[in-house]
Amino acid sequence: MPGVKILLSVLLLVMVPYAAYSSFLGWHLQSLGASRLWVGIAWTVAAISEVPIFGMGSRWLIRTPAWSLMAGAAMIFAVRWLAYAYIQSYPIIVFLQLAQSLSFALFYLAAVEYLTKLVPHELRSSAQSLMQGISFGVSAIVGSTVGGWLVKTGGIFILYIMMAVLSGLGAVGSFIWLRSELVQVKLNIESSVGDSTRE
Repeated sequence: MPGVKILLSVLLLVMVPYAAYSSFLGWHLQSLGASRLWVGIAWTVAAISEVPIFGMGSRWLIRTPAWSLMAGAAMIFAVRWLAYAYIQSYPIIVFLQLAQSLSFALFYLAAVEYLTKLVPHELRSSAQSLMQGISFGVSAIVGSTVGGWLVKTGGIFILYIMMAVLSGLGAVGSFIWLRSELVQVKLNIESSVGDSTRE
């Protein structure tokens, strides 16, 4: 399915930077002077911030198209990575971990919803397994490997800039590619229903 390939491409653009962030946030905070306690607080803040979105985000999906939420969340990711690149105060970065809710949690929730509308019911379990493999398997390998190379050769600043660029491309891809693909799927469904009715 072309639509699934496009969705997985957008996922890679957004989730590879997220995987790099997951690998290097602790090191980054400690390089700014944070203790292990502060690193733990940073992860705790991020985890707690996700709860409202995963708990009530379905209400947003009723009113707002999934591709639109994905585009917005990816753009928040991009702004977040730029902030991490330039801010040199670890308490502020820890505070910005609250943006985890409107970036990762919202993006992933909307991506799952988009996928369910894109594929037939009988293929959803397989499609979601593939999506998880791309989001947390392939992305983790690429993000940590390439991220480590960028940190070694250019520093953490360059890493965050590249992360912001990729997330920005993911936002553009969500707005242009995913929106047009879902419209085409709806047109195909309506056409099939119309043909069946005429028969």
